[in-house]
Amino acid sequence: MKKKLLVKIFGAIAAISLAFGVAGCENNSAAGGTILSPSIKNPSGTQNPSDEHQPENPENPEYPENPEYPENPENPENPENPEQPENQENPDEPFDEDDNITNFRYSIENNQVTILQWLNSTATKAIIPDTIEGKPIVIIGSAAFYGCSGLKSITIPDSVTSIGGSAFYGCESLTKVYFKGSAEEWDKISISSDNEELNNAARYYYSESEPGVNKSQTDYVGKFWHYDQDGFVKEWIFQGK
Repeated sequence: MKKKLLVKIFGAIAAISLAFGVAGCENNSAAGGTILSPSIKNPSGTQNPSDEHQPENPENPEYPENPEYPENPENPENPENPEQPENQENPDEPFDEDDNITNFRYSIENNQVTILQWLNSTATKAIIPDTIEGKPIVIIGSAAFYGCSGLKSITIPDSVTSIGGSAFYGCESLTKVYFKGSAEEWDKISISSDNEELNNAARYYYSESEPGVNKSQTDYVGKFWHYDQDGFVKEWIFQGK
């Protein structure tokens, strides 16, 4: 009888202990307790956020590229100092004969100068000097002024006795020839073929003083020119008597 009673007592104690154990587990779970479990590897393989690779520093935002100032822009022309046009020849400016020599290619033989070529082909006027290196200009060679289409006037010294073929061929703008001699001296010059532009131009003969007047007293007896006090070529213009 006692034996059965002891069994019942121990069974009751065990049941009470088991009941308290289950209640304790539930209370721990509800209170946020941690339940130990076997360690499991991180299945996603993701890194700790604190260990993530940080992106490279972007370009300094304090100095962004300014589209209004491109790299190495070409310097525009200075509007305050625009490019100046090339100096234009002043048709009224007197020539310095010594400087004028550089405009010619020439040869010297038997103390006489032959003009071989006019080098300033874009000029509107040409003045052949009286002498080069102290020698008189006697011959204007063949094709010396060939193709100088902008040439409007030329001054020829009275020492010239020969003008070669095509010396003035293509000088379609040539309208005035200032000869430093007389009409009689001009007529003695040997002028070869293909010089129509020269022959068709108006010829002015040199006269230091006022020329004579024709019989009708309406004009000079021809076309004449002289140097004024400043060294400019000046045509004699009849003012009436």
